[in-house]
Amino acid sequence: MLRAAKVSRKIARAGFDWTSKEHVMEKVDEEIDELKKAISEGTPAAIEHELGDVFLALVNLGRFLDIQPETAVMKANSRFELRFRTLEKLAAEAGISIESSDMETLDRLWDESKKRVG
Repeated sequence: MLRAAKVSRKIARAGFDWTSKEHVMEKVDEEIDELKKAISEGTPAAIEHELGDVFLALVNLGRFLDIQPETAVMKANSRFELRFRTLEKLAAEAGISIESSDMETLDRLWDESKKRVG
């Protein structure tokens, strides 16, 4: 993410850039559509290629929004970890085994954990 952000800024300074965040969002949507197609075709190399393109488009969106992608990912990881630890605690308190629970139960616990920790 750090390297992608650096390269993105350098290329933008050279004049190769979108004109608005709306154009970048269109690119993000286009790359996600290409990823969906690659997934449906099932070719691992193509999926990897398109996932990388999605990441790059999102890094560029972050630049347009003045958001550091590395910081955003680190904060998202921290939130996810805290929410999952909370989910584990809620499950234990309710006597629920995460490993043998259905997705409906896990989704309910996940929603509750998000309410508790944000």
